[in-house]
Amino acid sequence: MCFVLFQVEEDITDFNNALNRLKEQMEKIESMLWEEAIEGYGYQLQHIKKIDSEHRMVGTKGIRLKVYTSFMSLCQWSQT
Repeated sequence: MCFVLFQVEEDITDFNNALNRLKEQMEKIESMLWEEAIEGYGYQLQHIKKIDSEHRMVGTKGIRLKVYTSFMSLCQWSQT
């Protein structure tokens, strides 16, 4: 019986420790959320660099992308 009580007390201690860690993480996340809400839409886009319209990549023709498909994938696609 004494062993069971000791085990329950140990489990309660573990639970309280885990609960405290989760509360700390929640506070950190809430502060980050508050910062994001204050900054608004710009917060989501701050990692995206702006390119000037006169930049050589943009130019008058705009950015061009080339997409290549391997020959084998074309053969497989035509057989389905």
